[in-house]
Amino acid sequence: MLKENLLSILAVLGEVQGKAKDEELAALVRGCRNNLRAAAEQADAMESNLTVVSVDCVTDKTEIEVPTMGLRLVARGIKIQGGMPTEKLGGVM
Repeated sequence: MLKENLLSILAVLGEVQGKAKDEELAALVRGCRNNLRAAAEQADAMESNLTVVSVDCVTDKTEIEVPTMGLRLVARGIKIQGGMPTEKLGGVM
């Protein structure tokens, strides 16, 4: 997801770098490409540790309360989808 987006930007900047006639500009683009490559590697590492948890909830009323945060969510006919690191799910699943 994020990795693919970063790699597509990296590829486009490669074309820009190849057309740059000014060496300073080419060096600047090269530095940006190196940073994007590193960010793509980090994104890949983060994404590989995520597990998608899907919860379908269609009810008359759904309440979620977290007293320690003073949070109360009330909703109707919702679908919740999110990601959570795999190691956090160890005790839940």
